[in-house]
Amino acid sequence: MDYYKDILRVNLEKYVLIKDKVLREAVLYSLSSGGKRLRPVLTLAACHSVGGRLQKALPFACAIEMIHTYSLIHDDLPAMDDDNMRRGRPTNHIVHGEAIAILAGDSLLNGAYETMANYCLKRPLPKNIVAMATIAKAAGIMVEGQAKDITGVTTACELLQTQRQKTAALICAAVSAGAIVGGAMPKQVKYIAKAGACLGLAFQIKDDYIEETQTEQVLGKTKSDKKNNKNTYVTTFGKEKSREDMYILGNRALALLNKAGLKDRNLQKIFENILKL
Repeated sequence: MDYYKDILRVNLEKYVLIKDKVLREAVLYSLSSGGKRLRPVLTLAACHSVGGRLQKALPFACAIEMIHTYSLIHDDLPAMDDDNMRRGRPTNHIVHGEAIAILAGDSLLNGAYETMANYCLKRPLPKNIVAMATIAKAAGIMVEGQAKDITGVTTACELLQTQRQKTAALICAAVSAGAIVGGAMPKQVKYIAKAGACLGLAFQIKDDYIEETQTEQVLGKTKSDKKNNKNTYVTTFGKEKSREDMYILGNRALALLNKAGLKDRNLQKIFENILKL
């Protein structure tokens, strides 16, 4: 995982084409703040695991991290989750103001599409266009999930649907896009996409579990779900069932990866690492 993170660390900033000094500073404040880089790492690992060259997946991986970062900036805004801390430091709007934070998020989302479109113009292969469409669709689904989260989730069914949209969709797209640009066969992409969907939901359950059981100092962020009285997997199903369901989904994800017939175990190892509590 560190190998892929190093590649992202060296390359991510070069895809930020914003020239305005104030806006660029706000964008890089959040984009360069570290974090797990989970989604772009999955994209690179998925490409690698089907025998593809990492350079083919890099623009898509960086675009996914831009989309994820934009969503965090906007999620933290007072009109959304109203968080003051992210990854152990003040959120973007606290440092740069709400207006610039909104524009920083907008710039990252637009920059993600520009990054993928520029690559597709240089290499107009069907697989690249399909990968871009896969990521774009997931980004839209994520916004729908955020809308449901804000307007209120009252039933267990609504909660599952919201978490699939808000979290699992982009994780599923991350592994799918990596496999697609890496040259995976359609059957492989199908298994990898299903594994990504299972992982995405398991990851959200894990996130809910950790937020319920850890302090804000350890988390490095505000417990916004509790502050905003939001239903989570843990508050809905309890800690014991949450752990049980996370492991069931994790095992299902790993079983699906085994069916995909990958060339190495890099992707499986990353899945296993993500699923650890």
